[in-house]
Amino acid sequence: MRSIVVGAGLAGLSAARSLEKAGNSVVVLEARERVGGRVWSTTLANGVVVERGGEFIFGGYDTLGAIAREVGVELVARGFNYGDRRPVGEGVGAREALVPTAATMAEHREERAAAGMTGSFADVFETTDIAPEDRALLTARFTIACGWRLDEVSERWPAPQPSIDGHSEFVVPLWIRGGNQLLAERIAQELSGEVRLRSPAVAVEQEGDAVTVHVADGTSARGDAAVLALPLPLLRDLRFAPALPAEKAEAYARMGMGDITKLHVALGQRVEPDAIQTTDIPMWAYTPAEHDGRSTVVGAAAGGPTHRQALDIDSRNPTAFRERLHAAWPELDLGDDTLLTPWRLDPWARGAYSFHPVDWSDALEAALSARFGRIAFAGEHASDAQTLDGVLRSGIRAAGDLLEL
Repeated sequence: MRSIVVGAGLAGLSAARSLEKAGNSVVVLEARERVGGRVWSTTLANGVVVERGGEFIFGGYDTLGAIAREVGVELVARGFNYGDRRPVGEGVGAREALVPTAATMAEHREERAAAGMTGSFADVFETTDIAPEDRALLTARFTIACGWRLDEVSERWPAPQPSIDGHSEFVVPLWIRGGNQLLAERIAQELSGEVRLRSPAVAVEQEGDAVTVHVADGTSARGDAAVLALPLPLLRDLRFAPALPAEKAEAYARMGMGDITKLHVALGQRVEPDAIQTTDIPMWAYTPAEHDGRSTVVGAAAGGPTHRQALDIDSRNPTAFRERLHAAWPELDLGDDTLLTPWRLDPWARGAYSFHPVDWSDALEAALSARFGRIAFAGEHASDAQTLDGVLRSGIRAAGDLLEL
């Protein structure tokens, strides 16, 4: 079988890898000039590699761990406790309250789920019996994590669960030495089929036992089946012939897309790994460990629909974000090398990752990843968790959907 994979992020590459291992020939179409998608590693002028997109790896990422070993990349510790962030600002909870309040909220969420409640994350926060200042801190924290207003995010959305069970997020995260994008590059290098960069798909046709993917430059790729592993907003723009089933189209139309912007700044001194959290503009920042266990860079992430205006993100000028970071963490000696990554403005992503809206149903969830004729679907929106591991699993699952043909 000849398969076409659209998208060379981790989902598409893991699908292509699985298909080739099963004896299929594969061609990969990618809109960008690089592989990796929303996993994007960049080296600053001081030589430090930073992650502009998907960054943190946790215990239990078994699929990622296995593939990392097979392609020869090394996982190393980031040096700071991901969940243990120093609160900054007025009216915020105490650092020592983070674990118990997160655990209390997680327990309350489980109780609501057992009772069949299907509200929003805001409903969970508002009805959890914790102090207002702790609620404010957690609300800001999950606004960043979801990239959106919590009153519009379903409490049944599975992705945030590892971050609110009160335990699994309070660990030191891992990272791929040399950058997470190295994993994508190694997978792509091992593929025997062609990887066509700068080849954005615009339409997908199914006719009989053939699938044709049309590219923006007027070329096309024809095969027996296809995996579509591109971000949700781009998937919505694809023209399908025949049209998508109504329930699948509805699922894609109703899914939300989180808005997150990352900032990286080189530091003028070496500092210990640490992390902070603010609430007025939902933002957190961290200094990840380098080879000697200390850090010469600070990373920051702001999220939700209001941060772009508050930090002047649409101008692509990092000044406002940088000034907000300095005000929150004045002890850091911020250098000149500054890198802004606004995912909502990225033409090949148009957002950070998807979220499930309120009143999301099991039927819509199933429709996201259901095969449509000879087309399978992968990516974070069609995964069981919007994590690096979940994305890889979605590609493997999509390859299995085609192999059933």
